[in-house]
Amino acid sequence: MISAETEARHFNRKRQTYCRIIDRPSPPAHNRPRLNHSARPTVSVLSTDDVTLPPALERRWLAALSPARQTQLLGWPDARARHRSLLGSRLLLYGLRAWGFAPQSLQSLHHPPQGKPTLDLPVDFSLSHCEGRVLCALSAIGAIGVDVESTTESMRAVDFRRYLSEAERYWAGDDPQRFYSLWTRKEAVVKATGSGLARLHEVQTTEDCRARFDKRLWHTPAVSVGSQHVAHLAVLHPLTTLPLEQPRLEDLRQND
Repeated sequence: MISAETEARHFNRKRQTYCRIIDRPSPPAHNRPRLNHSARPTVSVLSTDDVTLPPALERRWLAALSPARQTQLLGWPDARARHRSLLGSRLLLYGLRAWGFAPQSLQSLHHPPQGKPTLDLPVDFSLSHCEGRVLCALSAIGAIGVDVESTTESMRAVDFRRYLSEAERYWAGDDPQRFYSLWTRKEAVVKATGSGLARLHEVQTTEDCRARFDKRLWHTPAVSVGSQHVAHLAVLHPLTTLPLEQPRLEDLRQND
C-alpha cells in the first residue's frame, strides 16, 4: 500500500492532474461510424444526455425490464431519477446490441439489494448518472466500474476527510475539479468491486492514474464528458484505446 507520506511527495511534484483522457472527445453518434459488430471491443463506454422521457416511452422502456425491476422503479417518487435509470438501461441495451446480444437481454438484468447489478451474459457493466449526463460502461475482460459527477456544485476536498486521505486532500486543495477527479476514481473502483460507499476511504489513488483497493491495482482512466462533468473508469487491465459512443435519444429508441 502507498503511504500518505509517499503520496504527498508525489502530489507535490508539479501538483499536476492525476489522469489523462485516453482518446479525444468523440463526435456525436450521427456524425461517425457505428461500433463494428464483427470486431467487438473488450471495453466500451456509452454516454447520453439526461433528458425527460415522454410518458409513453417511459412505459415502453419499463416493460422491457424484469417485473421485479419495474416494481422497484415505479416505487421511486423522483421521476427524474427514474428517467435517468431507464436511460442507463437503454444505453446498456444499445451497447449489448452493438456487441451482438439479443434485444431481450435486459430481461436478465438483476439489481440485488447489496452489490452491483448483473446480467446473465459474459459481460460486466456499470451505470452512472447525474444531472445532465448518463453513462454506461461494458467490459468483456473482467470487472468494470464507472462514475460521473456534475461539477456545477462546488465541492472542497477538506470537507470529505472521511473519504479522502491527507495526501489526496492536499493534492486537491480548494479545486473542485480535482475533488471530483478523486471522487469519481474512487467511486468507480468500489462500483467495479460491488463494494459500498462505506469503503470508499479504503481506495488509495496514485498519481499515475491508478488506484489500490483490496490488494489489487486498478487502472482509472478519465472519460471525456465535457467541461461540466467529470468521469472515470475502473478496470484491472490497462487500456490503450477507449471506444466512446454518444447515442442520442432517437438512437436509443431504435431498440424499442
